[in-house]
Amino acid sequence: MKKFFSYLVFTLITSLFTVAYAEVTHFTGKASYTAESNESIKYAQDTALNEAMRNISMQAAVAIKSHYASQNNRLTDDMVEMVSATIMQIEKKDFSTEITSDEKIKVTAVVLASLDVEQAKKMSQKLMSVKNTLADYEKVQEEYATAQSQYSTMKEQYDNLMKKAARTKTKEGIKLEREGKTDEAFRLYQEAVHDDPDYARVYSRLGHIYRGQGKKELAEENYAKAAKLDAKEAGHHYGRAILLEQSGKKVEAAKEYRLFIEYSDILEYDEEIPVILKKIIELEEDVS
Repeated sequence: MKKFFSYLVFTLITSLFTVAYAEVTHFTGKASYTAESNESIKYAQDTALNEAMRNISMQAAVAIKSHYASQNNRLTDDMVEMVSATIMQIEKKDFSTEITSDEKIKVTAVVLASLDVEQAKKMSQKLMSVKNTLADYEKVQEEYATAQSQYSTMKEQYDNLMKKAARTKTKEGIKLEREGKTDEAFRLYQEAVHDDPDYARVYSRLGHIYRGQGKKELAEENYAKAAKLDAKEAGHHYGRAILLEQSGKKVEAAKEYRLFIEYSDILEYDEEIPVILKKIIELEEDVS
């Protein structure tokens, strides 16, 4: 943003050098500098000259502002001084030197310069327009940032509601499933997936339904999704253990059953847990 503004300022300034100065006003600046013992006369002259030019720029800025038409949204004093200093024409500069009572060298610079005040005023107005445009742009950016923040907050609230809805529907689906209403449970599970695609538990429940329908590949696919989202979600361990046991892989099945017992929610699998504990013992005895 600052680089862009500086570029525009430079463009406006350089464009004025080809313009003839029609209404020239003259200014005189005077400044002195006393050199220390370790400072050269050249340094003293440059310092005095810079201060004299600064004095002229301030005079020119006052002149520009006195001609300024607009009373609102003015440029800063520094900006007006910058404009005047940039297009100021130095016509004459003189230096005088004297020895002070404490035997130091005092240099005085007197500068005569001219400025087309009307042209400087026009340039200042252009810069003001640029500044206002950039201010409007910055305001839009601020409003956008505020809107983004509000959107992020609203999205977070919405996502939390959807996650809550997914968990509620999954619990209702489990209840329906236990009542034998598998189709209704399946519909709720699908809605829960739509509400929160990252909820591992619902994929395990879908896997159970597919497994009960004999759709082994779909069951394994949903168990895999649950495992990827949450390795400690008990349901996919339970479902995989059953599929492994059906395939005759008793060692692997016993391992999955043990993980199921470790992570299971007693409220969700209260009927299955006692059965699985006995099954683990039977599987491990068969293997041994």
